[in-house]
Amino acid sequence: MASGPEDKLTIAVPEGHSGRLDKVLARLVPEGAGLSRSRLQALLAEGRVHAHSGAPAEVKTTTQPGDVWVITQPAPQTLDLRPEAVPLDIAYED
Repeated sequence: MASGPEDKLTIAVPEGHSGRLDKVLARLVPEGAGLSRSRLQALLAEGRVHAHSGAPAEVKTTTQPGDVWVITQPAPQTLDLRPEAVPLDIAYED
């Protein structure tokens, strides 16, 4: 399985946003990034969310305005799918 480079997303927490990291990031991540709160929780558990300083975040981390977080998404894996000839008995065709 081939894969490309990992995708890194940097999020700075603005004024007015604080609390549990997964909830705050879910509100701040751009819509096109494809990161739901549950996906962010999984990335946190995998150690793929770090403070800008490099320290990994834990699942129950809280964040404050001014904090900067780096989210590393693993590269999508290419699947090697091949068609398979399957004999079919057609019972009815309209």
